[in-house]
Amino acid sequence: MVSKTAVSFLLRNCQTTQDLSIVIMGAAESKLAFRKNVFALYEHQAIPQDNQAFWDSFLELPDTPENVFNLISPKDVRKIIQEHPENIKMLVQKVSAHILGFSQLTSRPQPKDIKEVLNAVRILTRLLPFIFELDDGGVLESSMFWDNEIKESVPQSTAEAKDGGIPTLGSRLAIAAVQLLFYQKFTLPDLDTDSENVRFSIWLKGVGATDSLPTSRDEIIHRIEVLRLLFTMMSCTLYCKPNQLIENENKWTNVVISKLEKKHALCLLCSLLNTITTYDPIGWAALPYNYLFFGDVQEPFVSICTQTLTALLDYKSWESSTTKHARAESQNSTSGAVSDDQINTAVSSTSATNLAGMSNDFRYYSGKIYKTEDFELISAGLARLLRNPLDAGKAYLPGSTKKISITTELLTLLWVLINTNEGFLRHLVGSAHLLIIMEALLGVCLEVRREPARAGSLRLACFILHILSQERGFGVSLNEPFDMATVGSLSRHFPVFSQGCWGDFLFLSVYVILSTTGPMRPVILSLQEPLLVVLANSSPLVKCLTATTANKLISLFDVFSSPAFLLSKEHNYRLLYYLLDIFNNIIQYQFAGNAQLIYSLVRHKDKINSLYQMSLKSAISEIERMRLADSKRLDGKSQTLTATESTLLQDTETNTPQEPADVIASTETVKNEDPVQDQEKSELSEKAKGKLPDRSEIADKESKVVPVTSTDLPLTEEPTTPVFRSKCGFKPTEEWFHSWRSQLPLLVLLSLSDYLRPRIEQFCVDNGLNDDRKVVEFLSKETVVGVLPQPHLIMMRSFTYSDPMHVWFTSYFWGTVYLKATETMSAETAKICPPIWLGTAIQLFHVRVNASK
Repeated sequence: MVSKTAVSFLLRNCQTTQDLSIVIMGAAESKLAFRKNVFALYEHQAIPQDNQAFWDSFLELPDTPENVFNLISPKDVRKIIQEHPENIKMLVQKVSAHILGFSQLTSRPQPKDIKEVLNAVRILTRLLPFIFELDDGGVLESSMFWDNEIKESVPQSTAEAKDGGIPTLGSRLAIAAVQLLFYQKFTLPDLDTDSENVRFSIWLKGVGATDSLPTSRDEIIHRIEVLRLLFTMMSCTLYCKPNQLIENENKWTNVVISKLEKKHALCLLCSLLNTITTYDPIGWAALPYNYLFFGDVQEPFVSICTQTLTALLDYKSWESSTTKHARAESQNSTSGAVSDDQINTAVSSTSATNLAGMSNDFRYYSGKIYKTEDFELISAGLARLLRNPLDAGKAYLPGSTKKISITTELLTLLWVLINTNEGFLRHLVGSAHLLIIMEALLGVCLEVRREPARAGSLRLACFILHILSQERGFGVSLNEPFDMATVGSLSRHFPVFSQGCWGDFLFLSVYVILSTTGPMRPVILSLQEPLLVVLANSSPLVKCLTATTANKLISLFDVFSSPAFLLSKEHNYRLLYYLLDIFNNIIQYQFAGNAQLIYSLVRHKDKINSLYQMSLKSAISEIERMRLADSKRLDGKSQTLTATESTLLQDTETNTPQEPADVIASTETVKNEDPVQDQEKSELSEKAKGKLPDRSEIADKESKVVPVTSTDLPLTEEPTTPVFRSKCGFKPTEEWFHSWRSQLPLLVLLSLSDYLRPRIEQFCVDNGLNDDRKVVEFLSKETVVGVLPQPHLIMMRSFTYSDPMHVWFTSYFWGTVYLKATETMSAETAKICPPIWLGTAIQLFHVRVNASK
């Protein structure tokens, strides 16, 4: 069936109806002939190599990637491999020879040459996933690409000759794919008639380049097809089991990250990066719906660039770093269009990051980018693209602004960039783009928090927020005034507040995420600790939180400090600790501007004292009392809990097994395995000691880290404690209880409430007031100098990037790539980018098909 675009072209160019019929009939006949040749591959044994007409037909007949993918079905490829593997070997050799031969042409390519090399690229892209999926230990792949040399006589390139010895077919193909991305009259304009076809020039201005190359639509489409081949080569990771991911070597990716000459690697890195960061999906915004008037190939181009760059930066090479970079520094390329001075100014001679251990060229060189203008270009581009979905949703005319669908790919790229270049991370946190990116990250969290299929996006956004919160500039930026209109539709997720700051937006968003119910609840549980760490890292610098935010924090305190929550699971006390740390940071470092929170804490003096005096026996008794109250409530004899308390307390009643990624989220992201062990203790002032409850002597002991023994237990408790087992199966002991209870940082809260509560009561009596606003105004003028303990050191809890985290991210990244390829596309995009891996046996993760779709 001929596409609408093809019919339109034919109607314009055919002179008569007879001409049109002949052309359409010819197209149908060519497809039929192609299918017959595919059948022959599994029906006939060992088709001769010298049957040139047969093999050439694979390069001459198809017209689009869609043709190749439709005419070579998964069933066909598997049948060929099973029945006559020698035929698929020969087909791969033929198309590989054509790609390598094209890369070595001495004259400019003709249209026939371009069509044939494109078909070779398409066929190889189609076949590789089915070769990777074989459960033969990589025997067929090795015999085709890594053991045997190509039969055709193809001259070696300079890079191949320098590599030493005769390179394998796989390495030559990977290098040739990179060369085709910089090929004049194919993926580049004809820049210099006297130069070689392969000319390494950065595509667009930005990092490493001051000018952009003029590029046609056809050249962009050719780049997309070649990048799809390169990316397919690297996708053999999809067919590796997660427990083998660290040890297994991806030979295709290893060639690209370690065998390219320095100039070629830098050209590819800068071209991909500049393509992404200079993309403006809105374009000429003065014309609504402008993106509907023409087919857009720019978004799929940016999408494949983002995926390829992320895969290159994420991969860890197995080559010796010392050997690799000694070779890299000694390379002196004789080809290419970009001067050494121009390209070397894009990266510094030294790096702020620890580059000594890197053997991945792309991680190495991206970590050495140092110019402020380059950082600004990258951060501005990412902020613009990440904010696009929000901007499109706020348009006055529905659908008038183009909404891109590459947010997930952009998050993965942001992740690898901030993990490879500390200078970029510091610049981003100190730039005006930080709040836009934070808004986009929280927007992702709020929008996907009820969608199990997008749990990975929620985790990644939380982890990025954790990394950003480590920097001081993140907390400082939260004090910028906040306008509810800025976030558009996101405002529907949390209570409306006025005259707040971006800190309110962050704190309320975290509160909403933590209180999420439904099928995503197990994922939310695994992210409670990272999210609270984000707030704890930011809290010493947040100057003014609204009453709405203060009330939500108190709601969390009510839940996290309840005996039912603390005794339900072994590590639940950690969440209470982080929340107390947030309160202490705000009180000791930002007291003056946070009168609303101070007032809320003082009003909760009784709850704080109860927590301070809690023992295991009293906690168990309180749980039994609450259970009795619950039974009465079911009979309508008691008030109901708030929605948030009910949601969070439900976690104490179910024993939901965590996935491996959940365990990573809760234990790997914070260097501090147990937060109570690293709390800086402060001596109480004399005034504070006099204000403490009856357990002040115990508090003095708590200010010193000492081993907990049986003699440390309160003398008022009975020798035996009732046996208790939570509904989750956890059985708390006296030793466990006092190991964390004695370390809770409650002294600041106790001193604050004991000092301020009498003063507030006296103020209200003296002025005859019963107005919370007046009390808050009174507190804003108070001082607690000399009342509180000496301010503790600010503790920034850093994100830990470990091997399990690397496995999780790599699995998540390739999972998003796989899902993106299966999404419904526009007709234009579907013709250029048919799904590559659909129907193959993925090993890296489980693929579950939704029957309803």
